Amino acid sequence: MDTSILLEEWYDVNKDIEKNYADVLAAESPKRKHIPIGYTWDGVSKFCVPDPEIVHKIVELLAETKWKGTRSLRDAQDQLNVLAESKGLTPVLSAGGMSNILKRMEKKLGIYKGTADSADRLKEHRAKRLLERKAEGRKRPYNRTRANDKIANERKKLTEKNLALQKLKEKEKRLKASAARYAKKLKLKGDPTKYKASDENKTQVDTVSVPKEREVAFAPNPGPQTDFLASDEDIVLYGGAAGGGKSYAMVVDPLRYAHLKNHRAVIVRKTMPELKELVDVARELYELYDPKCKFVGNPTPIFKFSSGAEIMFRFLDRREDMFKFQGIAYTYIGFDELSQQQTAEGFNYVRSRLRSATTTDGSTDGIRCYIRATANPGSLWVYEMFIKDRVPNKRSSSQELRSPPTLQQ
Repeated sequence: MDTSILLEEWYDVNKDIEKNYADVLAAESPKRKHIPIGYTWDGVSKFCVPDPEIVHKIVELLAETKWKGTRSLRDAQDQLNVLAESKGLTPVLSAGGMSNILKRMEKKLGIYKGTADSADRLKEHRAKRLLERKAEGRKRPYNRTRANDKIANERKKLTEKNLALQKLKEKEKRLKASAARYAKKLKLKGDPTKYKASDENKTQVDTVSVPKEREVAFAPNPGPQTDFLASDEDIVLYGGAAGGGKSYAMVVDPLRYAHLKNHRAVIVRKTMPELKELVDVARELYELYDPKCKFVGNPTPIFKFSSGAEIMFRFLDRREDMFKFQGIAYTYIGFDELSQQQTAEGFNYVRSRLRSATTTDGSTDGIRCYIRATANPGSLWVYEMFIKDRVPNKRSSSQELRSPPTLQQ
């Protein structure tokens, strides 16, 4: 047990803190709906046992955030998630969740000095009122009547209906966006939601011939989009003006190995709001590819397939965002709109995270690691790295690209 991370002022609050710390490392927890943060499932004892490395990290982050003030909650959440994801554990979904984790650890170590929060104060207040009402011969802490109960129940039902309507509106919005994309491909005019295939004046378009018993969710357009998806190069840049199908191809490409459990892909944009359109397209396509695919929206969008494969969506805006990729290995890296990055530093660092996936027997599971990027004209460094002195659609040596830096650099 490493006690070097325990602060001196903690000993002033609790002289038995080392004993409490040892109890935390030894305490088992029964399995609930989800495995608690900092615990791993032991199939032999049928209990959740503490992970010493995770517990050590939580105590270290507790000291830096709530006692020293040298780290923010958001940064602490990112640091803990990097370690949790490397172990295949459930990540912390919000800064509020991270705050609760640190608060529980304070209480376990016996160094919690905070005042009671609103929930605790409300609980004490209700208990006090209950004692007063019992002394008056009443059973409830407040003057509840059947009429008030009926109103409360109706309010609850109204809230449920409003939430259901909100979900329907969100689904309608996604379907309209999808209809607009298909109408654009068909070159239709007017309201795409009123189009029917049985219309006499429907637009005739060329279609790909496929067996009738199969439903094709996506077929690449002939030309650059097909060349991009069929390329076997390690790094490929798909350039061109807006509307060429670059982003759509970027969303589809990681599905190549989505049937293998060790596949771990990431698609990067400059900011999180810019990822929203990509995520909407991905939710539509990925559910068609794998009906059991699960979508998790926080802290960053991630799709988890029934095979165990994962496709993540992350943003890279500032230099410090690069280090959120530290310690994570990807079998596929995609940069959408690479030209929006001000310099090549972020691209070079993230592509150093490309690693071959290996199984327990040491094989690569048939996964080939590669990098794909899309870009619009206008970026000088993208031009110099990928286009200058090169012939389009021709192989170039990977040594001509600048080597990715390490964290020490």
